[in-house]
Amino acid sequence: MRIGGDVPGFRACNNCDYNWTSDANQRWILFAAKDRGADVFEAFSNSPPYWKTYSNCSSGGRNSTNNLNPSYYDAYADYLTEVVKWYKEQEITFRTLEPFNEPTTGLWHELGSQEGCTYNYISMSQIVKIVVNYLNQKGLLNTTTVSFADEGLFEGEIATISAVDNFDAFSKNVKLYVSQYNTHAYSGIQRSLLHLIAKQNGKRLWMSEWGSWSSKNMSASIKLSEEILKDMRKLKPVAWVYWHNCNLYYNE
Repeated sequence: MRIGGDVPGFRACNNCDYNWTSDANQRWILFAAKDRGADVFEAFSNSPPYWKTYSNCSSGGRNSTNNLNPSYYDAYADYLTEVVKWYKEQEITFRTLEPFNEPTTGLWHELGSQEGCTYNYISMSQIVKIVVNYLNQKGLLNTTTVSFADEGLFEGEIATISAVDNFDAFSKNVKLYVSQYNTHAYSGIQRSLLHLIAKQNGKRLWMSEWGSWSSKNMSASIKLSEEILKDMRKLKPVAWVYWHNCNLYYNE
């Protein structure tokens, strides 16, 4: 995988103990951010651990198909919520937990350059229900709810929200615990429509990922400012998250 793309997990196999010393650098950043005043945290997963997938590869499935084995849906939800629970014990409370990342973009395939996992609408709805159940079982639901679905473009987020609504994929109680819609802003034009959908559904809206190239002139900075302005004027998210300010893969 590319530099920074192979993120260590907290459990190496289904029967292994959790290793809370894993991913030391990112954990340091998290706690340092809290010490410096950060007070809103989200946990998200690019991919289930490789051993829960069909392809045994955390960069995606064969031919970019669904890669989380249904027999591991419960184990995946247990894993996610156990991580949230451990961090809460360390005084880091995640306000939201996002089980997916760009789930229907078709970008994720085995032996790829970074972690990712494809899900269809039915599998997403099933996983959200199970995650909510585990949050409830572990006494976390009063502080941590689910965010959804971190699609790569505005139209993708709209389509995913619409599909699960039209198919009645979420029960009333589960929809209640989806407190936040997350969208990425790499492509698309339907900012105003997504804002309206979030407002009508009573959901907090984040622009949770956008990133660009580095440059030795002002071109990257100008592009960044243009994207922020477009999103603030039409999408109107309550958070705009840059991905990310320091990356050896992109920076010269």
